[in-house]
Amino acid sequence: MFADGWRGRPGRRTALPAGVALAESAIYAGNGFVCPLTPLAERCGARRGSVTDIFLPDWFARDLTWINSSILAVGFGPNQRAMRRGARVAQATADQASTDGTTRP
Repeated sequence: MFADGWRGRPGRRTALPAGVALAESAIYAGNGFVCPLTPLAERCGARRGSVTDIFLPDWFARDLTWINSSILAVGFGPNQRAMRRGARVAQATADQASTDGTTRP
């Protein structure tokens, strides 16, 4: 998603991961910004519901939500810009065709 946005080519390949990321973010926010798996891990016997400490450094695990959110936001920006640019080009092409009296195939 991030690379497609910077290349200016959003499409179906970008839409699916964007939808998954937005759904995951909505679930996370709807659960009070706590991972829905945290209570499950604690019910299964974990002292703490966090599993980010398995292979990640403490500084990274502690700020994982903010780091990933920033990357997601930076990825959405170029995609939005490319989609708006594509819509303007399509509109300009349609306007040009209507003034020329021609139709697009």
